[in-house]
Amino acid sequence: MHEHKTGYTRILKMKKNSEFLKQLQSYVPEKAKNLSLKAQIVWLLHDLIDFPKCKNCGKTLSDKNIKHALLGYNQFCSHDCANKSEFTKNKAKQTFIEKYNCENPSQNNDIKNKKIQTSLKNYGTTNPA
Repeated sequence: MHEHKTGYTRILKMKKNSEFLKQLQSYVPEKAKNLSLKAQIVWLLHDLIDFPKCKNCGKTLSDKNIKHALLGYNQFCSHDCANKSEFTKNKAKQTFIEKYNCENPSQNNDIKNKKIQTSLKNYGTTNPA
């Protein structure tokens, strides 16, 4: 992984080398020719032939949705879409089941007791509402 990161940094430093950029662009798909250098590198590294889509709403992802050249595009177009996604909800449920043996941490008796103790300490009552 370190070698790719170093290579990517070298490519960005070589931006001024127009001959190199011409060679690089000869490998980039036609749809990506007008994108930023970073986006073009992502397209090459991940063998993209079309713009990726948001896994929740299907919206086409833009250059702003690139995490890092090695990681490629985010899976979602926004935090809102990520939070609404069934994939994210199921992943959270699975994590809660692994950590707390229930679908929601608030269903765990230890966490319920901790909430009560915190409420007593901060507000002097078990239910500040």
